[in-house]
Amino acid sequence: MRPSPTSLWLGLALALALPAVGWASARVPIYVSSWAVRVTKGYQEAERLARKFGFVNLGQIFPDDQYFHLRHRGVAQQSLTPHWGHHLRLKKEPKVRWFEQQTLRRRVKRSLVAPTDPWFSKQWYMNNEIQPDLNVLKVWNQGLTGRGVRMLDGTITDIVEAQSLSLQPQHIHIYSASWGPEDDGRTVDGPGILTREAFRRGVTKGRQGLGTLFIWASGNGGLHYDNCNCDGYTNSIHTLSVGSTTRQGRVPWYSEACASTFTTTFSSGVATDPQIMCIRDSPDPPPGATRPTAGPQDGPHLTSPILPRMLVAKNVSACSYGSHRFIRSLEHVQVQLSLSYSRRGDLEISLTSPMGTRSTLVAIRPLDISGQGYNNWIFMSTHYWDENPQGLWTLGLENKGYYFNTGTLFYYTLLLYGTGEDMTARPQGPQPAVVVAPEPQRAASDRGTAQLSPSYYTCWGSLTSDYTACSLSLMLDELQGSSKACHLR
Repeated sequence: MRPSPTSLWLGLALALALPAVGWASARVPIYVSSWAVRVTKGYQEAERLARKFGFVNLGQIFPDDQYFHLRHRGVAQQSLTPHWGHHLRLKKEPKVRWFEQQTLRRRVKRSLVAPTDPWFSKQWYMNNEIQPDLNVLKVWNQGLTGRGVRMLDGTITDIVEAQSLSLQPQHIHIYSASWGPEDDGRTVDGPGILTREAFRRGVTKGRQGLGTLFIWASGNGGLHYDNCNCDGYTNSIHTLSVGSTTRQGRVPWYSEACASTFTTTFSSGVATDPQIMCIRDSPDPPPGATRPTAGPQDGPHLTSPILPRMLVAKNVSACSYGSHRFIRSLEHVQVQLSLSYSRRGDLEISLTSPMGTRSTLVAIRPLDISGQGYNNWIFMSTHYWDENPQGLWTLGLENKGYYFNTGTLFYYTLLLYGTGEDMTARPQGPQPAVVVAPEPQRAASDRGTAQLSPSYYTCWGSLTSDYTACSLSLMLDELQGSSKACHLR
């Protein structure tokens, strides 16, 4: 039965059975017997590869595309080492553009109750007990109740996640996800290549080109001092991360502090009985629209020891007026870095903008004793919304733990996302939505329009060098970034 083309809620429920190979030891990759393969000639070429190497072609990963799911019955279902024989065979195939043997991904639910809650009468934020509430009942009366779809179950891989987030993107407008990596205060994990591609396709092509909305629960790791900037789903620029507030307007005990949180909604405090608890991190989508931009993955490298308190400052003239991709009003800001540290959880990382706004990208996490540091990790902040990016940016690294901690900063990049319009000059109050045709060569676009324009630009560059005008020559592979991005030298 074809889904109704209305604003549907897609509840991504997650029931996870732990695999036979345990997770409790080291978080080493556990390889399975599935491969994701991208071929140049679509289904015919995928079938040829399957017959040649003994795979079973399980079909396309994305609709009408070149990504396919192949499985080999002769390969162990779970292994601590990749299958190098098939790796070498696929690498020699000239029509195979990319491939990856899949690994198990540890994902947990972020909701402690079922959607059908018998205590609805006690959910003060939904039943008109206070004003204003979430306006849920009026929405339900209009027939917009959403449909729960069980999508993530059993063995979870990058392919499974990508297919889950790509189900009927022209009919499902809003994907509500209350799952992710473990909120244990020591995990640093995020989406794989295919899942990132699913996000990109959703916000650029979903909803007939208006962009799919991915709503993500910010996390329930407050008890473990977790930080959702260590969760690559909630800190993605393609998702709207939603936190929680109690009936009294306070931070719930389970809530995670995070610079990437986009909005907050009511949750907790459903009854005076202490035995009754209802946690819903994202029951209602925030207003606004997604910004279909992405950043590149490459950048300059360096080696610098991390001092007990280290500040890296540089004057930025990125995307300045007159350049092709001029940014006047910031939206998302990211810092991508690689560093080693003897105890990762003791390191606090912050970023201060030219206008003096200091955003803590990650605070201390006492349970994170890893010595692996951050490997090409991206932190994101929404704290600079509508600020002017021109001027001095300061990256702060500070040891908040053991005095003899040591580390090395290898790489860091600042990524800016925004629009050319001065949003602070707009009149206050709601603005009428205006449909605009895509104009790829424009340097700015109105925010809040009904039709998203592709001119929300991205600029990026090293914090160690001055920024200049954006170059038009850099085109990135679609799996690695966006053709809207420019490298500033």
